[in-house]
Amino acid sequence: MSMTLEQAIEHAEDTAKSAIGCECREEHRQLAEWLHELAEKRKQPEIIYCGECKHYKPMSNHWGKCGVHSSPAEKYRTCQICDYCSWSERRSDE
Repeated sequence: MSMTLEQAIEHAEDTAKSAIGCECREEHRQLAEWLHELAEKRKQPEIIYCGECKHYKPMSNHWGKCGVHSSPAEKYRTCQICDYCSWSERRSDE
């Protein structure tokens, strides 16, 4: 039977509270803390790199042009495939 992340957090916290006098109490408290950190990280938006962005236009192996991040003086801004920006959007499977 598999657990959800929330159930695992609850289990680790309950075990830490009930393991009075047991050496594993601190280990379960630490596990609950790590699971809380994981849950918070999962709430953060996913980073999409330029190479995965629908606005990215490849030019060479590692370089391309961004169709959004540009100024009026430039048609497209050059970026690397591993860069990322706040305008990135995941490519669709279309």
